Amino acid sequence: MPTAFNLFRVIAISVVSCLTLAAISHHYLFNATENVVGRSMRHDIAWTGTNGRLEAAHFEKYVARFGALGTTKDAEAAQLYYQILRSRLSTWNSGVFRKFIESSPERLELLNTVTARVENLETDIARIEMPDARKRVLDALSEISPVIEQIGAETFINSMQQSSAVRDDLRYHQELYYWLFIALMLSGVIAIVFTAYQNRSLRLAHLAEAKQADKLFFLARHDSLTKLPNRSAFEAAYTSALERKTGDDQIVIAAIDLDGFKSVNDLLGHAAGDAVLIAVSKLLTAETLNQDSRNVVCRIGGDEFLALLWMPSNAPMSMEFANRILKTLSRPLETRFGEIMIGASIGMATSEDNAVDDLIVSADLALTRAKVAGKGVALSFQPDMLVDLKRRLRLEADLGLAVAADQIKPYYQPKVDPSTLQLTGLEALARWRHPELGWISPAEFVPIAEGSGAIFKIGKMMLDAACRDAISIPSDISISVNLSVLQILNDDIVDVVKQVLSSHRVPASRLTLEITESVMMTDTEKVLDVLTNLKKLGVRISLDDFGTGYSALSYLARFNWDELKIDRSFIQGALCDPMNLTIIRTVKILAQEIDAKLTIEGVETHEQHELLRGIGCDTAQGYLFGPPVPLADLEPLLLGALTGKQTKGKDEKKLPVDLTDYVIAIN
Repeated sequence: MPTAFNLFRVIAISVVSCLTLAAISHHYLFNATENVVGRSMRHDIAWTGTNGRLEAAHFEKYVARFGALGTTKDAEAAQLYYQILRSRLSTWNSGVFRKFIESSPERLELLNTVTARVENLETDIARIEMPDARKRVLDALSEISPVIEQIGAETFINSMQQSSAVRDDLRYHQELYYWLFIALMLSGVIAIVFTAYQNRSLRLAHLAEAKQADKLFFLARHDSLTKLPNRSAFEAAYTSALERKTGDDQIVIAAIDLDGFKSVNDLLGHAAGDAVLIAVSKLLTAETLNQDSRNVVCRIGGDEFLALLWMPSNAPMSMEFANRILKTLSRPLETRFGEIMIGASIGMATSEDNAVDDLIVSADLALTRAKVAGKGVALSFQPDMLVDLKRRLRLEADLGLAVAADQIKPYYQPKVDPSTLQLTGLEALARWRHPELGWISPAEFVPIAEGSGAIFKIGKMMLDAACRDAISIPSDISISVNLSVLQILNDDIVDVVKQVLSSHRVPASRLTLEITESVMMTDTEKVLDVLTNLKKLGVRISLDDFGTGYSALSYLARFNWDELKIDRSFIQGALCDPMNLTIIRTVKILAQEIDAKLTIEGVETHEQHELLRGIGCDTAQGYLFGPPVPLADLEPLLLGALTGKQTKGKDEKKLPVDLTDYVIAIN
């Protein structure tokens, strides 16, 4: 018995020891397995690196294709992949990927260099239609792509190494599991319980991996902020809809752009802007899905949304939807920042009115026309919008040639003292006569020039021509030149003005630079800083189109303006609308208070002229006193015929110019 008892005790101790060892081993293996699984999730960065390589390759491909074929879709694809590449580099600079980058100083330096190079391509990407911009992009890509390829390859190698280590660890722990299972089999039921428990741990690990994979798949096809489908998912839904569409259905694409969203970001911050986007996405989703569960809404970036709508054939419901959205978004949005007002412009295109593969483009064209028409407007696609697009594309292509061929020339319009009819100045206005299309309105080609970057060359040419021509006219006549917002925001504008004045030896006091009120709405602090530096050169600064809807008296208080130019709409309505007349008189008083001259544009009749004389305006401008004409046509009329004299040189005594006979002649 003692021997049996001792044997039992030995067995009992052995069993207890085995169970204790099993328990300790189980605890160790459980934690080790969880750690290995966690490592497998943390270090799997190969897909991020691979995507970066692919996106860089696609970007380079579409830039090259656009250079070879010149198609708009390739340009749009290149611009899209540029934004994707920038986003990818932002991803590389955060999270686990950033830790991987920082593990090598050389790799970190390469990524910083590439990121900076890609960011510097933004202007050239916006001007990708220009060969020089496209060449710079391709040249930059020849340096950027190998670095991205190198980093992407290194991530793959790193992930393979980590995966190999993880597999070795898992294989080692699996062997321990085997021997532990043998030990637990000797312990009976406890071993079975332990095994069941460990199986449960493995199932949880697999579920965690599956959940992570689902999350990554969702993020790849959805906007991270609003959780709406992204453009890729929308295009897939659009293609599927066209395949499933029957004769009883029509597909409607709505392109939606928020009005005033930039002001929300500027005034309340980007967090408030994000809250607005989330609120709008919920409203759009509710409106579309309540109409048909097959409808889809996506956010394609910024404050732009696309909606795919299923509607009965021949049912005029698309504009009803658009007007309902406009009405909904005209009400204050409830956000955690309080109620925020926002609006929208909408472009609509239906499959019954368009070629099916042009719906998204057609909706975008309608949206562009809606935004031009004003805020809170919804328009359906019309064929003339495509005609306008083709004309715009041609003008974009011809504009660079027009600048090089000197087709864009300065025309000068007189500015006179309405009391004495003495010529006080000339405004230089850009005019373009296309060899095939004839005269192109500045209202049409200036926005195109701003979009393509040609405005810098045109602006420099106008400034240079005006200062050059100023030498040949009396020294008491000033020259006015308009500056666009892009010229103002360009860092070299002050140096350009200084260089042009110096090269032509024109006193700065003879030059007036005119900017519109809309310029002040872009980057007020920078604009004011640039205008201050221009004033230091001695030039005069004029606020053009005053009163057109952007007016803010704070602008008048923050800068010492030399001239206020009231928009032509006020004088045109002054004779029949007492309010317009009151506004002109009020602005005259305001101009006197800030020591600025008041100029009225658009004077076309004797009645308007007499009205201005009564008010006491300083300067008048309009077709009553003369249309914009080349200087060669203006000089004989104003400096010769009206004075009876000729100016033979810049040192000759300046001549007064009386427009009385000229005004009588043209009327």
